[in-house]
Amino acid sequence: MSAADAAKLQARFDKAVALHQAGKLQQAESIYRTVLRSMPHNEQVLSNLGAIYIALGKVEKAEMMLRRALKHKPDFPMALTNLGMVLSERAKYDEAEDVYRRLIAQQPSAADAHFNLATLLYDRRRFDDALAHFEKATSLNPRFANSRFNLGNCYRELGRISEAVDAYKMALELQPGHSGAQINLATVMRDQGNFDEALRRYRYVLKNEPHNYIARVNLGETLLDLEQAAAALLEFERAIEVESQMASAYIHAGNALLRLERRREAVQRYETALRLEPGHVVAERNLQRALAQQIPRWHFGMLADEQRNEAYRRAIEKAVGADSLVLDIGTGSGLLAMMAARAGASRVVACESSALLADAARQIVADNGLDAVIEIVNKKSNALTVGEYLPAPATVVVSEIFDAGLLGEGVLPTMRHATQHLAAPDAMVIPAAATVHVLPVEVPALRAAYPLRTVAGFDLSAFNRFQIAGEYLRSDLAREEYRALTAVQSTPPFDFGSPPPTALYSDPHRVSWNVPVERDGAIQAIAFWFDLHLDDEITVSSGPDGALRHWGQALFFLSDDRPVAEGETISFALLHSDEQIWFEVAPRGEE
Repeated sequence: MSAADAAKLQARFDKAVALHQAGKLQQAESIYRTVLRSMPHNEQVLSNLGAIYIALGKVEKAEMMLRRALKHKPDFPMALTNLGMVLSERAKYDEAEDVYRRLIAQQPSAADAHFNLATLLYDRRRFDDALAHFEKATSLNPRFANSRFNLGNCYRELGRISEAVDAYKMALELQPGHSGAQINLATVMRDQGNFDEALRRYRYVLKNEPHNYIARVNLGETLLDLEQAAAALLEFERAIEVESQMASAYIHAGNALLRLERRREAVQRYETALRLEPGHVVAERNLQRALAQQIPRWHFGMLADEQRNEAYRRAIEKAVGADSLVLDIGTGSGLLAMMAARAGASRVVACESSALLADAARQIVADNGLDAVIEIVNKKSNALTVGEYLPAPATVVVSEIFDAGLLGEGVLPTMRHATQHLAAPDAMVIPAAATVHVLPVEVPALRAAYPLRTVAGFDLSAFNRFQIAGEYLRSDLAREEYRALTAVQSTPPFDFGSPPPTALYSDPHRVSWNVPVERDGAIQAIAFWFDLHLDDEITVSSGPDGALRHWGQALFFLSDDRPVAEGETISFALLHSDEQIWFEVAPRGEE
């Protein structure tokens, strides 16, 4: 090659380098390739082409060029450095580590070589090894801010928090705008409970870098720690604006919405996260948690109660005919509505106040091919009107809105409205009625906590503020040690086809008994349960020996024990409002 040709080739190479440095990568690549045809073994050209391909994301071509460069000059530092980067990006970690160690062997005083190896080791969670090389890089170049920052990360992973803080602060002294050091130092402060300092640092970063996703999310998490869920949600929504394809942003937003009890919106955020990143473990777990919070766990036990299901099936099939218009109140999963459709009803309107349950019921009804007969309405029954939601007054009204104490889910006001405004005068009501059975008992194991007094020699009575006075406890008497002190007493049936007049807590209905005591003891609670009369023939019981397993029994605890003796007569009363049952027992001498 003549001197003139060599000079022209050098000029082309210099132009390519200038373009490369100016970020005009494709133009630089074209000229490098022209030069390479004349200098196919030039390690500098090959190495620069490798760097171009790294910048363009063409890592396979970058690796090929860099290996060619090293084939001709095995100790070429720039090619070794870039090859290590490419191999790391391609997850060829062992080869990358070998390349970086070759570079360090050639240039033991090169801070960048130690830094690159340390970064690889850190990413592979080999923190002790990484620490040694970050420390070496820092000692070789004390003003290497990024090495100080990563040194702090290593210290933090190893639990050496005070050293991590010092390293982050030194990185910030060297480079005040180092956002990573500022964010990680803020996070350490947050972990130590210094929330004000953490907030100040996150906000400092965001003032200078409003689109910094990590700072935005960490600021939101800190606000969430401080129970400022609304402010946290705002930050997470801003993070979504910055990185709309990041699943983590939607997960954080979902967490804030859960705190705000906006559960349906939380579900939507988690579902978006899973669309962006299918199989994301945290998104799946939090979605399940959000869904579970919207559907009480008793739904599953209720659906598994075969005796309950069978009793309803039999009663529905007896009542429903081809001309039946069925109203199902509180449909939940849609099970009873589907029983009515299968029994031949011409139309079933099933109302459900929970939007999430209503959506699930629609899917279940459609999955079972019954959506042409059943309409799911996402409203409470008292928001329905004949003509708007019901084409005519219902001829059959089905409901299952009971708790262990019978009235706790509002069956009386619900059926009062339904029978007066939504049903035909001769409509069949399922269940037709319920009888409550009452038993004064001793139940010492549970008495210790209802109400709390002394436990292990300590006065815990202040903890009673977390119990609602006058409310009953669901129990399974078959599993409890209890003593019955009288015979079982029974109320007149609650007629759901013709419910009693409205009763307020301040002006309740009352059923009273004078009952002989059958054994000495002290009344600590009143146990009660119910028989559910689906119709005139089909009855199932939630009692200790009954067929219904879902509800169990209720226990109403007296505030103080009432001593009784065999043969004496006690007076007690069942009182009920529209939505609650409770009891009074007359003191001794006031029978």
